[in-house]
Amino acid sequence: MSNFINENYNSGITENRLLELLEDRDFFNYEVMCILKRFLITGDSSCKELAKKYNGNADSYSGRITPLCTQLFKVAKAPEPTQTKNHSTWSILFSWRDVEKSDNAEGRFIFRLRPELKAALTRLNEERKLDIYNVNEKPLDWIPFFLKSILEFLIHILINNLNL
Repeated sequence: MSNFINENYNSGITENRLLELLEDRDFFNYEVMCILKRFLITGDSSCKELAKKYNGNADSYSGRITPLCTQLFKVAKAPEPTQTKNHSTWSILFSWRDVEKSDNAEGRFIFRLRPELKAALTRLNEERKLDIYNVNEKPLDWIPFFLKSILEFLIHILINNLNL
């Protein structure tokens, strides 16, 4: 079994800072929170496995998570991971590895929540703040969401740069 990529990466974002960010809908909107709750419940899994379990497609997961990680990586000014340059922004929320035959799993990558994110989500779940996120809700089509995420990101950048 191979090691998870960037498993020991330190983004500098603490559990408490993640708790603050998880409340910020500019970063963690309803759909993303549903996805994160699914990862919390399911544990290490691929986007394809989550899509099969919760009705959807793998792109509906990666299409939401990738832009979020990219945005969060820039805003947090996290250091560049040293283990890989490919998909390096994922490291802000996840470690991952290639799916292997011995996994008996579908998909390209197995994702694992970063310990600080898992702890923050667990804390929210214990406080019942994750109860509003229906993990069985069918994800929206990923293309409109991806475009919406880009638009939200651009608006966020504009607001921050214009100091509105």
